[in-house]
Amino acid sequence: MTDKPRNWQEDMNLCMKVDEAWSRELLIADQPDITIYWLHQAKREKERADAAESDYESLSANYDKLKKERDFWETKRTEHKNRADQNESLIQQKDAKIAKLKHIISMARTEHELWENPASAAECMMIWLDKAYETHLQDEGDTP
Repeated sequence: MTDKPRNWQEDMNLCMKVDEAWSRELLIADQPDITIYWLHQAKREKERADAAESDYESLSANYDKLKKERDFWETKRTEHKNRADQNESLIQQKDAKIAKLKHIISMARTEHELWENPASAAECMMIWLDKAYETHLQDEGDTP
């Protein structure tokens, strides 16, 4: 067999000119390279197709695995984001509570400064501090 590539269209045209079974046999006997060449080409094409199919199956399996991993990590990311959002909300609530407590403490200190006798201011200061305890601390289970 020759290494020179054959022209498929020319070989097909030659085969189409032969219309009787005995003539095809003579053509094959006269031009054995045609059959052998195209059989080798078909074998190579099948090997290429089989390799491509194997690669496809491998890539497809790998893709499915990567997709599952992506879904897993996307779920984890969503869970972490939800926890972060909840914690941010809790931080904002605590910051608001701290601001209120600072305001009440400031009011108690102002009350102390308004009285000439600091001992007399103690009762007003305790009212402010009791208010802070009752509204902002007692609901969390803190004890005085």
